[in-house]
Amino acid sequence: MEYQPERFICDATVEAGRIIRRKFDWIERTENQRELARRHREIMHANEELHPFIEMRRAQLLNRLQELKHQVRVNEILGSREFSFCQFPESLADEMLKM
Repeated sequence: MEYQPERFICDATVEAGRIIRRKFDWIERTENQRELARRHREIMHANEELHPFIEMRRAQLLNRLQELKHQVRVNEILGSREFSFCQFPESLADEMLKM
């Protein structure tokens, strides 16, 4: 999402399309060695301009990532032989799952 935000834009607006076209125009320009630094800056600038178009999707993916990390932790505890759920009261097991 950082370097290819155009891949994550669902409903491209006219403005987003203009930025994407400008970015790809710079990507295709490779003939002049002296312009490489400017080319890099322009591509990075286009990426930054595209970030507002993907903020909602980025937030959704970060939330999903947090949910999955929590679920992995829960599965590690429930699957561990060190923390057998049948040896502890339910309230303690609930506390362990909230960690």
